[in-house]
Amino acid sequence: MFPIAWVVVEGENQASWTWFISLLMTDLRIIDGYGWTIISDQQKGLANAVAGFLPRAEHRNCARHIYSNWKKKGHSSDILRNLFWKAVKCTTREGFQRVIGQMETLKEASAQDFVEVGVQKFCRAFISEKPKCEVIDNNMSECFNSFILPSRSQPIIDMLEYIRRAVMERIVKKRELFSESADSLCPQIRRVLEDNRLKCRTCSVIHARILLPAFTLSEQTLLITSTNGSYLFPPLAKKQPGRPKRRRRIDASEARPSGVRLTKKGVQMHCSLCNQGGHNRKTCNNTRPQPAYEGSQFSSGGFSKLLKSMTKFQV
Repeated sequence: MFPIAWVVVEGENQASWTWFISLLMTDLRIIDGYGWTIISDQQKGLANAVAGFLPRAEHRNCARHIYSNWKKKGHSSDILRNLFWKAVKCTTREGFQRVIGQMETLKEASAQDFVEVGVQKFCRAFISEKPKCEVIDNNMSECFNSFILPSRSQPIIDMLEYIRRAVMERIVKKRELFSESADSLCPQIRRVLEDNRLKCRTCSVIHARILLPAFTLSEQTLLITSTNGSYLFPPLAKKQPGRPKRRRRIDASEARPSGVRLTKKGVQMHCSLCNQGGHNRKTCNNTRPQPAYEGSQFSSGGFSKLLKSMTKFQV
């Protein structure tokens, strides 16, 4: 956070914002706002001033202010709150649509009120990539407001002098802190980067397509430029034969219509014990055959079967 300018006006209206933005454009040599990002609450006077003086700037709305207004419409459950911030922080439109689908399933009115605000103003999946700024809230402004809070009750001249000195001292302290480091990044940004680097150690790479052959040539030699100027990628590696499929591929003539189940209606059941129809072995009430021996006394039929089996085993 690097405060550039602040001003005291009679009210937040279009005239005050127009006057302030015109002075800011002169000091910072801004022409039409290209490459700049403006983040504010849903203040109509500021929106009109930005549209008139900075037509090419990206004007975003603070997601926290939008959530407060969205919550007042009856969408205050913890699940809806989590889905709100999950949708706001999604970096892809496909992921955003999945979250909105979950929100619609839970409460359709919540998703409708969410989209009606204008997702391109506060959702990361729809913001511009040119300014290289992913901020979607006014936390920096709120931090500055808390920073100058002790001066809010003072007379206007004393308040402005307090803010000037406080900002000057803060800039000096930050400059001294940064001068002690030889790193090209700020200490806080470096800590975030190192933390993400440690988390990446547990990640594994999974290819999403057929693997390309390992080339050792330069990137320029891999591309073959087509006639229209576009680039063509190298041909994919030949798919190696793998294990055969476990199930036979069903022909189109064999496939049955979806939703149709085959039943056993009309099929005659047979018992595996008595070999009679109309029931199975679990519900069989017929007398089961008795074994061919009682205790240690073998019958003649059972003894002859035992001899045959022993003879076969010896052979």
